[in-house]
Amino acid sequence: AAADRAVLVQVKDVPALVKAQGGSTGAIAMSIVPETITAKVYSELASKLASGLKDQNVDADVKVVTAAGYQPAGSSPIWKPIALGGIGTLAFLMVRHFIKRGK
Repeated sequence: AAADRAVLVQVKDVPALVKAQGGSTGAIAMSIVPETITAKVYSELASKLASGLKDQNVDADVKVVTAAGYQPAGSSPIWKPIALGGIGTLAFLMVRHFIKRGK
C-alpha cells in the first residue's frame, strides 16, 4: 500500500520566503512575475529535498506537481456519505422507535 502514498510539501508564504532570501530584488521580481518566481521556489525546494534524501541513501522521486485532488492518507471521499447515511438511518430508526413507543 506504500506505493499509493506520497508526501506533499506546500510552501505557506512564497512571497515572504522570496523576500527573506532574495531581499528587495526578490520582492520586486515576485511583484512582477509571481508565477515564474513561485515555480522557481518549488523547483529549488524539490532539488534540495532530493539532494538531502539522496545524501541519506533514500531512493525517492521528488517532483513538483499540482496539489489539486490530494487528500490526507487514509481518507476516502466515499466514507463521508456512508457515515452521513448511517447517521441519518440511525436517527430515523430512533424516531420511529419512540413514535411507536408513544402509541
